[in-house]
Amino acid sequence: MWAQWIFWKKIEGDTRSLELLVDRVRLSPLSQAGTVPPAFVINDYYEECKKSGNWNKVIGLLKTAWDRELMKIGQDTDSRLPSPNPITKDTLGDRLGILLIEAYLNDDKPGEADNIFNAVMDFGGKFTDITKIAELAKEKGNERLAEKWEGTAKQ
Repeated sequence: MWAQWIFWKKIEGDTRSLELLVDRVRLSPLSQAGTVPPAFVINDYYEECKKSGNWNKVIGLLKTAWDRELMKIGQDTDSRLPSPNPITKDTLGDRLGILLIEAYLNDDKPGEADNIFNAVMDFGGKFTDITKIAELAKEKGNERLAEKWEGTAKQ
Protein backbone atom coordinates (compact mmCIF):
# COMPACT_ATOMS: atom_id res chain seq x y z
CA MET A 1 0.00 0.00 0.00
CA TRP A 2 2.77 2.43 0.95
CA ALA A 3 4.77 1.83 -2.20
CA GLN A 4 1.67 2.25 -4.36
CA TRP A 5 0.81 5.57 -2.70
CA ILE A 6 4.32 6.91 -3.31
CA PHE A 7 4.30 5.54 -6.86
CA TRP A 8 1.10 7.43 -7.70
CA LYS A 9 2.35 10.48 -5.82
CA LYS A 10 5.39 10.63 -8.13
CA ILE A 11 3.26 10.09 -11.24
CA GLU A 12 0.86 12.86 -10.21
CA GLY A 13 3.74 15.29 -9.69
CA ASP A 14 3.88 15.12 -5.90
CA THR A 15 0.37 16.52 -5.52
CA ARG A 16 -0.87 13.50 -3.55
CA SER A 17 -0.02 14.26 0.07
CA LEU A 18 1.26 11.51 2.33
CA GLU A 19 -0.39 13.26 5.26
CA LEU A 20 -3.76 11.80 4.32
CA LEU A 21 -2.41 8.29 4.58
CA VAL A 22 0.00 8.72 7.50
CA ASP A 23 -2.61 10.37 9.72
CA ARG A 24 -5.29 7.76 9.02
CA VAL A 25 -3.33 4.54 9.29
CA ARG A 26 -3.38 3.07 12.77
CA LEU A 27 -0.76 0.73 14.16
CA SER A 28 -1.99 -2.80 14.72
CA PRO A 29 -1.27 -4.23 18.16
CA LEU A 30 0.53 -7.04 16.33
CA SER A 31 2.86 -4.69 14.44
CA GLN A 32 6.39 -4.25 15.62
CA ALA A 33 7.08 -0.73 16.91
CA GLY A 34 8.68 1.52 14.31
CA THR A 35 7.50 -0.45 11.29
CA VAL A 36 4.28 1.43 10.49
CA PRO A 37 4.66 3.57 8.53
CA PRO A 38 7.90 2.20 7.11
CA ALA A 39 11.07 4.31 7.18
CA PHE A 40 10.97 5.17 3.45
CA VAL A 41 7.49 6.66 3.92
CA ILE A 42 8.57 8.65 6.96
CA ASN A 43 11.49 10.06 4.94
CA ASP A 44 9.18 11.17 2.13
CA TYR A 45 6.63 12.53 4.60
CA TYR A 46 9.36 14.47 6.43
CA GLU A 47 10.54 16.07 3.18
CA GLU A 48 6.94 16.86 2.20
CA CYS A 49 6.29 18.58 5.54
CA LYS A 50 9.53 20.60 5.31
CA LYS A 51 8.71 21.67 1.76
CA SER A 52 5.21 22.81 2.73
CA GLY A 53 6.43 24.53 5.92
CA ASN A 54 4.41 22.28 8.21
CA TRP A 55 6.97 22.66 11.01
CA ASN A 56 4.71 21.22 13.68
CA LYS A 57 4.63 17.88 11.84
CA VAL A 58 8.39 18.06 11.16
CA ILE A 59 8.98 18.58 14.88
CA GLY A 60 6.73 15.63 15.71
CA LEU A 61 8.68 13.33 13.40
CA LEU A 62 12.08 14.51 14.59
CA LYS A 63 11.11 14.55 18.28
CA THR A 64 10.18 10.88 18.12
CA ALA A 65 13.58 10.05 16.63
CA TRP A 66 15.31 12.39 19.11
CA ASP A 67 13.72 10.73 22.13
CA ARG A 68 14.52 7.26 20.79
CA GLU A 69 18.17 8.10 20.11
CA LEU A 70 18.64 9.77 23.50
CA MET A 71 17.32 6.63 25.14
CA LYS A 72 19.66 4.43 23.08
CA ILE A 73 22.69 6.59 23.87
CA GLY A 74 21.87 6.39 27.57
CA GLN A 75 21.69 2.58 27.48
CA ASP A 76 24.52 0.13 27.77
CA THR A 77 25.92 -0.14 24.24
CA ASP A 78 26.81 -3.81 24.64
CA SER A 79 23.14 -4.75 25.01
CA ARG A 80 22.02 -3.07 21.77
CA LEU A 81 21.79 -4.72 18.41
CA PRO A 82 24.54 -3.61 16.03
CA SER A 83 23.59 -0.86 13.63
CA PRO A 84 25.37 -0.02 10.37
CA ASN A 85 25.51 3.71 11.15
CA PRO A 86 24.54 4.32 14.78
CA ILE A 87 23.97 7.77 16.22
CA THR A 88 26.38 8.40 19.07
CA LYS A 89 26.70 11.30 21.48
CA ASP A 90 29.37 12.71 19.14
CA THR A 91 27.07 12.58 16.09
CA LEU A 92 23.71 13.33 17.76
CA GLY A 93 24.08 17.09 17.30
CA ASP A 94 24.97 16.98 13.63
CA ARG A 95 22.66 14.18 12.55
CA LEU A 96 19.52 15.00 14.52
CA GLY A 97 19.99 18.03 16.79
CA ILE A 98 20.58 20.54 13.99
CA LEU A 99 17.45 19.36 12.15
CA LEU A 100 15.29 19.63 15.25
CA ILE A 101 16.72 23.04 16.19
CA GLU A 102 16.03 24.28 12.65
CA ALA A 103 12.43 23.05 12.85
CA TYR A 104 11.86 24.70 16.23
CA LEU A 105 13.31 27.99 15.00
CA ASN A 106 11.11 27.90 11.88
CA ASP A 107 8.09 27.18 14.10
CA ASP A 108 8.98 30.24 16.24
CA LYS A 109 9.95 28.18 19.29
CA PRO A 110 13.45 29.42 20.18
CA GLY A 111 13.20 28.13 23.76
CA GLU A 112 12.72 24.56 22.58
CA ALA A 113 15.55 25.00 20.06
CA ASP A 114 17.81 26.13 22.89
CA ASN A 115 16.76 23.12 24.97
CA ILE A 116 17.88 20.77 22.18
CA PHE A 117 21.19 22.63 21.80
CA ASN A 118 21.77 22.44 25.55
CA ALA A 119 20.83 18.75 25.67
CA VAL A 120 23.47 17.92 23.04
CA MET A 121 26.11 19.87 24.94
CA ASP A 122 25.05 18.48 28.35
CA PHE A 123 25.28 14.95 26.96
CA GLY A 124 28.91 15.61 26.06
CA GLY A 125 28.04 15.92 22.39
CA LYS A 126 29.21 18.44 19.87
CA PHE A 127 28.31 20.16 16.64
CA THR A 128 30.68 20.24 13.68
CA ASP A 129 29.24 23.48 12.32
CA ILE A 130 26.44 25.58 13.82
CA THR A 131 26.62 28.33 11.21
CA LYS A 132 23.31 27.34 9.61
CA ILE A 133 21.30 27.35 12.86
CA ALA A 134 23.04 30.49 14.16
CA GLU A 135 22.18 32.34 10.95
CA LEU A 136 18.60 31.08 11.09
CA ALA A 137 18.29 32.21 14.72
CA LYS A 138 19.55 35.68 13.76
CA GLU A 139 17.18 35.78 10.78
CA LYS A 140 14.28 34.95 13.11
CA GLY A 141 15.27 37.75 15.52
CA ASN A 142 17.11 35.64 18.10
CA GLU A 143 20.54 37.26 17.95
CA ARG A 144 21.36 36.64 21.62
CA LEU A 145 20.56 32.99 21.28
CA ALA A 146 22.80 32.70 18.22
CA GLU A 147 25.64 34.45 20.05
CA LYS A 148 25.22 32.13 23.04
CA TRP A 149 25.36 29.05 20.78
CA GLU A 150 28.40 30.34 18.95
CA GLY A 151 30.19 31.02 22.23
CA THR A 152 29.30 27.62 23.68
CA ALA A 153 30.28 25.73 20.53
CA LYS A 154 33.73 27.34 20.50
CA GLN A 155 34.57 26.05 23.98
